[in-house]
Amino acid sequence: RANLRIATHAQNNRNRSIDRRNTSGFKGVVWDPRGRCWRAQIGHEKRCIQLGRFDDRVLAAKAYDNAARALFGAFAAPNFKET
Repeated sequence: RANLRIATHAQNNRNRSIDRRNTSGFKGVVWDPRGRCWRAQIGHEKRCIQLGRFDDRVLAAKAYDNAARALFGAFAAPNFKET
């Protein structure tokens, strides 16, 4: 109990890993078949925020990470460790 932090249900959900059906391998990154590119998106306050379209899925994942750290702070679950 000493290492637990107080968090709301919404804050705990932000700390989830990728879904098992994920095809990009990164959280917040999806393939856009119409644009033939990778799209980064993040959910915040019941809205889906589009972060941009990218040719490389790694760049899209880094865009997601930057937005997650800015929006969720300590509760963010980024794709890459902060360096």
